[in-house]
Amino acid sequence: MNQKWGYYGAPPVARDMLAHYYYDEEPRGEWVIVEVGAEDGGTLKPTGVAFWNRTFGPDASKFRRLCSQGIGTLREHKATAPPDVDEE
Repeated sequence: MNQKWGYYGAPPVARDMLAHYYYDEEPRGEWVIVEVGAEDGGTLKPTGVAFWNRTFGPDASKFRRLCSQGIGTLREHKATAPPDVDEE
């Protein structure tokens, strides 16, 4: 759970600190995960995507498909550099 979900939406805790976070931090005896939710017909549904690594982790492409916020249409690229002499 630590590697996939991290802790409280943050990256995974160091291996030597696992027992401390599990037994000594609130809520004791539970591992706190923060999951990305996606709206489906006005209801927020779980996605299985961990919040802490949603943009670069193994589920990044799933996150991009589910979350369109901040994603816009890119303008068409127009080359401004002169053509290479060898290409003429």
